[in-house]
Amino acid sequence: MRQESDTTKDTARRKENSNAQDSGGKQVRYPNNRGRSVISAASLRKMPVYDCDTRYLGVLKDLMIETDRGTVAYAVLLFDDNKTFALPFSALKIDHEQGAVYVDICYEVFEAGSGLSTAHRDNN
Repeated sequence: MRQESDTTKDTARRKENSNAQDSGGKQVRYPNNRGRSVISAASLRKMPVYDCDTRYLGVLKDLMIETDRGTVAYAVLLFDDNKTFALPFSALKIDHEQGAVYVDICYEVFEAGSGLSTAHRDNN
């Protein structure tokens, strides 16, 4: 009986969380069946990205998906409106409350880097 009641509570909690409404333009997290948070790719696009010192880097331009595995290969950062960089998705720290992404890489690394090739940048 106790196990059934815990399962019922867990199901109710998931249902409550999955029906959360976005009342002020904030990102809403939707837990999947494993209890992990998921977020739509569309809501990540154009999300501001900040470095280790909370300095503005640019925006997320896109997510690249590994079609064989159905996982995110990397996120594309549009830095300073003219360079793009591939960021491992695992390196992103998504702040749902602030609607922002943080990476533990400093601005100067991106400033000195050449970014992705023009051909890759133009295809995204």
